[in-house]
Amino acid sequence: MDIMVNLFVGVLHLIVVAIDVVAFFFIVRLLVTRWPIAWLKALDGAGAPVVDGLYETLGKRVGVASFHGASKALIAMLVLLALGEIRMALTVVVP
Repeated sequence: MDIMVNLFVGVLHLIVVAIDVVAFFFIVRLLVTRWPIAWLKALDGAGAPVVDGLYETLGKRVGVASFHGASKALIAMLVLLALGEIRMALTVVVP
């Protein structure tokens, strides 16, 4: 029984790390829109499949054909807020 608990805790920790990675790429996307520096653009290019995929998924769910300019930044901030809440909830569950 102890090994199943450890496996479950390990999976939850992996989910927390994945949430941190997604949040990092959303923050990079927000920074690139404000300060288009070469190394930030390179990081944004690396995280583009994740961020663009989430934008596409949110666009389908919300019913918007595409997000533009300020609305993309607003959506990114809302996603970061939601990711933070999920991470906090998982941190409470997994010490």
